[in-house]
Amino acid sequence: MRKAFTIVELLVVMALIALMAGSGAAISLSAGRKKAVDRAAEDLATAMRQARDFAQAGKKDCSVCKGYDGICNNFDVVPLKGWQVVVDGSGYTVQGMCGGTTFGNPKKNFLNGVTATAGTGTVLFNPLSLGTNLGSDLTITLSASGTTPKSVKVTKNGEVSVP
Repeated sequence: MRKAFTIVELLVVMALIALMAGSGAAISLSAGRKKAVDRAAEDLATAMRQARDFAQAGKKDCSVCKGYDGICNNFDVVPLKGWQVVVDGSGYTVQGMCGGTTFGNPKKNFLNGVTATAGTGTVLFNPLSLGTNLGSDLTITLSASGTTPKSVKVTKNGEVSVP
């Protein structure tokens, strides 16, 4: 007599394999979302620091900020107001400001379903290390479905951190 597995035994083994593969995929997807939130927080913090550094250095677009004499310097009629980061639910924009005119980078969107769920708005870093336009510290919260939120903190003095 020949020994073999019954159809029921084969089905049970196949069901167990499918169950383990499914749970592994769910864990992998969750880890990918967590990594996307961490990356988005670091990218936003880097953009905030870059805006702060540009403002402190007085970096400006001379085609926007130059005075009537056509020369771009620190005594322009249209002085540098600062550099700002505009954060909305889906991404952020880094822009310099001279008078009421902005210049700078296009909007950068958060990836992989990451959204800003709190602390959206505009942070203006004033030139020459004069802090920000914030009356108090700001915490921007980023999250994605099924992940722990991650925060980016900006103090009214212009310090940026990812706690």
